[in-house]
Amino acid sequence: MNTQDVATAEGAGSVAYNCEDALPRLYQFIDNELTLEEVQAMHDHLNGCESCTFELTVRVKLKQIIAESCFDPAPEGLRQRVAERLAALKAGTVPASGN
Repeated sequence: MNTQDVATAEGAGSVAYNCEDALPRLYQFIDNELTLEEVQAMHDHLNGCESCTFELTVRVKLKQIIAESCFDPAPEGLRQRVAERLAALKAGTVPASGN
């Protein structure tokens, strides 16, 4: 059972992270995809963990490098084909794994 499970099981009403909990959630943290409770747990953990703070810094920098490097426009018609495919999937007219 991890720290998060213990905090929840004890009815503390809050989440506490250790490195094992924090590391897999770093990109979600960077992308603002965590709940407020998870964000607080991440902040609490990062405030006391140099290793995870370093990993966060590396991942933020990596995302910046990728964003700055990926500026080539998509091939002509790609956006329309993707939009059509998504609409078909949403409508249920195309199998998710089909062509």
